[in-house]
Amino acid sequence: MMFTTLEIVKDYPVMGIGFGNETYGKKVDLEIYNNRVPEKYRQKNNNIILAPHNMLLNILVRLGVVGLSLFLFIIVIFVRMCWHCIRYGTDDFVKDWGLSIVSTFLAFFLIGMIDQMFHHFTEVVLFTILSMGTILWRINKESSV
Repeated sequence: MMFTTLEIVKDYPVMGIGFGNETYGKKVDLEIYNNRVPEKYRQKNNNIILAPHNMLLNILVRLGVVGLSLFLFIIVIFVRMCWHCIRYGTDDFVKDWGLSIVSTFLAFFLIGMIDQMFHHFTEVVLFTILSMGTILWRINKESSV
């Protein structure tokens, strides 16, 4: 599955193939890309999996290197904000919530590395985690002034 995804990325490296429920299986002929994969790793009997089961590969194939770079930039900034809250929090409330939010994000991210995570429900969970981290960072910033 990952080899097939990487073969698609070779043809659409910068902007990707785009988002949509049917984009990965309809816009792109997966059998052609599956045939490029070494024989040992090919998916047999027309059992080609219709979506990458890795959050970063999913973003890479759908949005290209540009989209993956922007996504990773958001993640790095989020982790820095939470680290700042944990390390330099004004009180135990901020420090404890910072640790909780980072733990929740880490669990989400680790599951995302082995499963398909970008559905409506799971996107809401990710955005809620990111927004809670941002709110906590603002609370810490305003209470330190």
